[in-house]
Amino acid sequence: MRIQSASAILAVIAIALAQTGCSEPQSQVDGARQWSCYKVSESGSTKAGFPQSEDKQRLALSGDKDAAFDLAREAMNVSPPLSRCWLVVASENGHAIAQYNLWATLRHSSDSRDMSRAVFWLDKSADQGFDRAVNDRKISELWIRSVKAGRPSKYRE
Repeated sequence: MRIQSASAILAVIAIALAQTGCSEPQSQVDGARQWSCYKVSESGSTKAGFPQSEDKQRLALSGDKDAAFDLAREAMNVSPPLSRCWLVVASENGHAIAQYNLWATLRHSSDSRDMSRAVFWLDKSADQGFDRAVNDRKISELWIRSVKAGRPSKYRE
């Protein structure tokens, strides 16, 4: 899914932030919301304290799934919440590996909503033919049925 409008971009970010626990917009600059999870200072470093390209952020927020996935990978070991924000953006834009990574992150949650999201992202990734997602969907078939039926149990490897 390629995001076409600024309002759609903000909606995706709002969803991503709600799913990841990132905070609400801190301020508005020139009419644009500044989210604390990816706000970039003039020096090019995020609040997490490491550089992330402002150009790459613009590309990611304009629908570039690869730019969003790159940002997620850059943030992975430094700021997991920031990484998850970008992972959601990449997934919303159709990045199969990002979708699979969200499955891997959410499947162990005890929250039934997270389990449902995990199944959603696994299905999206597998539907695109990502091998690991296809295999995991086959292996996890009974667990997925329980989640879809509204009776989720803790995921077991």
